[in-house]
Amino acid sequence: MAEELMDKTMNEDELVQVSGGTRIETYDIIKFYKSKGVEMPTNIEAAARKACILLNRDFDISVALNIQDNSDDSKNRYYDRHKKYSHAEIMDMLHKKYGK
Repeated sequence: MAEELMDKTMNEDELVQVSGGTRIETYDIIKFYKSKGVEMPTNIEAAARKACILLNRDFDISVALNIQDNSDDSKNRYYDRHKKYSHAEIMDMLHKKYGK
């Protein structure tokens, strides 16, 4: 099922059906890079690894994307030597770098 979701762009109704937590954050990052023409693997684990590499390349940050724990209070971890970032901050940085 994850591969099927990765092969298409989800509309708002489909996004609502996906619970929050790290999985939706990971899909959000992968979807963003795909929208900018970056080829992403269809396997969710491979796509998550590639997203980590791309975020590190783009912003020199370390990323821990956890696609296994999808609880609402679970969050991905983004940080560099000086600061920890939220998912919203990462998405804002991506939009500033690549445009809307």
